[in-house]
Amino acid sequence: MTRQHMVVAERVCRSYKGPEGPVTALDDVSFTLEAGRVVLLLGPNGAGKSSLVHIACQVLKPDSGRISLGITRGSELGWCSQAQMIDWWATVYGNVYLGPRLGGSSRKEAAAAAREALELVGLADLGSRHCDSLSGGQLQRVQVARALAGRKKLIFLDEPTVGLDADTSLALLDALLERAREGTTVVVATHELDLVERHCDEVLLLERGRLVAHTAPAEFIGAWSTEEVAEITHEGELTDGQLEALKQFTVSVEQVEPFRARVPRGQSHLLLQAFSALTTVTGFRLEFPGLREAFLKYRETEVAQ
Repeated sequence: MTRQHMVVAERVCRSYKGPEGPVTALDDVSFTLEAGRVVLLLGPNGAGKSSLVHIACQVLKPDSGRISLGITRGSELGWCSQAQMIDWWATVYGNVYLGPRLGGSSRKEAAAAAREALELVGLADLGSRHCDSLSGGQLQRVQVARALAGRKKLIFLDEPTVGLDADTSLALLDALLERAREGTTVVVATHELDLVERHCDEVLLLERGRLVAHTAPAEFIGAWSTEEVAEITHEGELTDGQLEALKQFTVSVEQVEPFRARVPRGQSHLLLQAFSALTTVTGFRLEFPGLREAFLKYRETEVAQ
């Protein structure tokens, strides 16, 4: 492993005992993640995402293969699990402060790190509360704050925005992107793709325990999104005959006024030309698919096979 490599997975396999025999969670998974990247860990429920994170954080052992991390101390690793891992005897502030303090930070450094992390997740005013008085969403925020507090070089977050409002979620993702630009590697497993799309540098896609894609978001979208949405405004109203003529250039018409239609990717100019031949066009807007649409298309194709 070089200093640029923060996560190296080498042919990782893991299975569990099921009622009808072994259940494969991870099947020969290999990849390398560089420093300073935000990585989206993507896949349907049961794809193996949590198992992969647990093995990387040394909570779970693989059946074979290994995952090596480019850190020298455990305090450089931040981890937020979907399962609640809370020190119930401590306050909200104490839960977050304890991590960097035990990791070697001074009291002043640990206090500053705890305050910054709690501010990020919107819990700055609840620091003195005990965790057993919090809601489920607030407890998730505590876990995210624990993962972020301190001088982390590698952070794994499993559904970190669950229980967060939109503003807090965006603030958290902006902070993660800033950390990545400073050299931290951030791995985020989430289904809220619309939120994370503009923040991630890479996509790791797991399906039935196998790694089926490791690519840039734009390449993933290009591989799986086959449509774009065109919106056209125009003078007058379309006749039934004109509407039928336009439909041959679309995949589907979403609405007539203003005219919105799904068209094959890269072919919206054909629809615009046909429109211009029928009436006067006053406006044109094109919407490109994102990670969410690409993932849904991938799943639709996968399920159909």
